[in-house]
Amino acid sequence: MKIIKTLVGASLLLCALLLAGCASPAQSGNMVVNTVVHQGTPLGAVSVQVVGGHKTDPMWTSQIASGDFQTALVESLRKSGIFASVEANGNAPYRLNVRLDSLQQPLFGFDMTVTLRTDWSLSKSQDNNAVWHQPIFSTYTATVGDAFAAIKRLRLANEGAARVNIEQGLKQLSTLQLDP
Repeated sequence: MKIIKTLVGASLLLCALLLAGCASPAQSGNMVVNTVVHQGTPLGAVSVQVVGGHKTDPMWTSQIASGDFQTALVESLRKSGIFASVEANGNAPYRLNVRLDSLQQPLFGFDMTVTLRTDWSLSKSQDNNAVWHQPIFSTYTATVGDAFAAIKRLRLANEGAARVNIEQGLKQLSTLQLDP
């Protein structure tokens, strides 16, 4: 009987903790990379398209939606100076496609480490020939010091993994030598 009371009490406490907050999606503004990584002549114009990702179900866990990742990527590219012009889903000489392949998240824990795998591909728009292709893996850990609530810690870890992923992609793009 004492074990049943303990289990019921623990279950009620767990339910109260789960209901205390709802999952919120990764926010694009927190995924933007603010550093300028390209010091040379801009490479021309690029159109950006992101696919994959998932919208957040408030009753489950924080996710990264493709639209939010795309917004952060476009803003990061504009700030980086790599390309002279950056458009979302536009018509430019180069097209950058990013696919969000997998988001590995913990279900619980004090430190929340998220791993994001994306697939980046830059191609010429006129003939669709790839000029660069790279899978990019990134991880980020959010601790209890970042946020006490696990729901917020997971969102911060998602945003951090996306920001690191975008930063790695920008660094690789900045080394390319493309035709004007």
